Amino acid sequence: MWFDAFNTPIGKLTIAVDVSGMRYVLFENNKYDAPGRQHWQRDLGATRAAREQLLQYFAAERKSFDLPLNPDGTDFQKKTWAMLAQIPF
Repeated sequence: MWFDAFNTPIGKLTIAVDVSGMRYVLFENNKYDAPGRQHWQRDLGATRAAREQLLQYFAAERKSFDLPLNPDGTDFQKKTWAMLAQIPF
């Protein structure tokens, strides 16, 4: 798992990706930490697209994302996220 952490208008975000896509977007004050985080490696190349697209979104230069996703969650969470993704900008 590769990660990057950077400042945004909503605070510091940590993003993590694996070979299948975006795995985590974590806020600075998340109640729960992601499993195995101590083994993640910082890699700006692996996380570049996600970081750039998030920063473009916060700068009002982007309204949708073009990233492969591989979220870690329960079946219920994954169904909920899929439904939320259908809400237009």
